[in-house]
Amino acid sequence: RLGRMPSAGDYAAGICLPLLGGILNASWNIPSKPEAPAVLRAVAGIGEEGGWKWEHFWFVSQAFVVIINVIVISPLVGIDDIFAAYHRADDRSKATVPLFSFVWAMGTCSFG
Repeated sequence: RLGRMPSAGDYAAGICLPLLGGILNASWNIPSKPEAPAVLRAVAGIGEEGGWKWEHFWFVSQAFVVIINVIVISPLVGIDDIFAAYHRADDRSKATVPLFSFVWAMGTCSFG
């Protein structure tokens, strides 16, 4: 129990943050679409020369996401030594993270 009633700001954040997450999740791959406007496109359009193949764009973007999440975001949320945090975690946590990561990846692959 938090000990206080939720404010209007709490409700607004509860609505806006998932909405923002949905917009970002739906738009991260716009540069990989050959149909995207040329100013946003990183992947070559059909019949065009130059640009990246879709696989190259996906690999770089996923590697960038991993680097950002582990190196930048972890210290911001209070994890100073990521390896010590892994060492302190119990075996159940160490097993469930890869399991649910796999389930999430299968859901992402089958969704779109």
